Amino acid sequence: MLSESASYSIMSKTRAKYGHRLTIKDFNDMSMLGSVSEIASFLRTRTHYADALSRITESAIHRDNLEKILKRSNLKEAEQLCHFEKSIGENLFQFLLQRFEINELLTFMRFLAAGRPEEYIISLSYTVDSLTKLDLISLSKIRSAEELIKYLQNTRFSKITTLLPQNSNDTFDFSLIEFGLDRILYDNAFMMLDESFTGDVRKELRDIILARTELFDFMLIYRSKLFYSLDENAIRSGLLGYKRLFTAEIINEMISAKSSEDVLEIFRQSRYANKINRYPSNINPDKICKYLMYDFTVKKIHFSTNAPVVMLSYIFSKDIELENITKTIEGVRYGLKPEDIIKSLILPANKESD
Repeated sequence: MLSESASYSIMSKTRAKYGHRLTIKDFNDMSMLGSVSEIASFLRTRTHYADALSRITESAIHRDNLEKILKRSNLKEAEQLCHFEKSIGENLFQFLLQRFEINELLTFMRFLAAGRPEEYIISLSYTVDSLTKLDLISLSKIRSAEELIKYLQNTRFSKITTLLPQNSNDTFDFSLIEFGLDRILYDNAFMMLDESFTGDVRKELRDIILARTELFDFMLIYRSKLFYSLDENAIRSGLLGYKRLFTAEIINEMISAKSSEDVLEIFRQSRYANKINRYPSNINPDKICKYLMYDFTVKKIHFSTNAPVVMLSYIFSKDIELENITKTIEGVRYGLKPEDIIKSLILPANKESD
């Protein structure tokens, strides 16, 4: 069991890291820059990403390379934080690492589906390769779906082999594959929580992950009504199905709703109502979900008395920070106005308008 002093030390270290997060002023300043290289220079010289970017050549940095470096930095930071106290961090890190493994597998599959599997080696994350039990170098040498199935059979992703093309005439169904990988990720996560944690710690950790999966399901239903003409069975088959504040009745009402607007109204009348109603009605549903997770994790960072909860919440908050950086880079690259870039970000001040 984690001692009180060790728990306090971990929470203090994590909250200190959170104190170095990028501020609204940082994003305002970056939104007014003129290029990706200028943003890279800003991040290297004025933020906590200085070490991660210490070896880059700013004038030659490409958007994709910059984003990869920042993702690697977040993974290494998560590893260091989780290994600060292995008794609580090791299993959490395996959950976080699995998210990166899924990203690597999907990246390779897209190259394979496009007939260019040899190009994966260029984008391969050697940081992930050094931490994972997956052999990503061997993955890069695969040239067919049949070889990929054999490769995955002895990994924790073996269950998705039935979703891959079974013969040369089949194609990759990435919606189905991504769902299968997400299902494995969260099934493993909840199993890990049950085996590794007890009491309030397990409950808080479950709440954080359940919030992500439940909001994922809401967005899947909403988008299905907005963009596609899927029948109820097709929608239901794509849901992760984990519940936190939604009841089975609410989920059924959403699936049976006639339009995306009806789905959103059901969402606004659910047990999320008191949280959603703090945001203006013109904020789109995707941003509502991201703000819900933002507020939830920030609250846990500040007020939870359980070290694993503070750690996981902080690591999830870095996901939001990285998404904000990515959107800022894209906005500058495409010449958007600074105020329009800022409106697209998940920042406290942006809850006032869309």
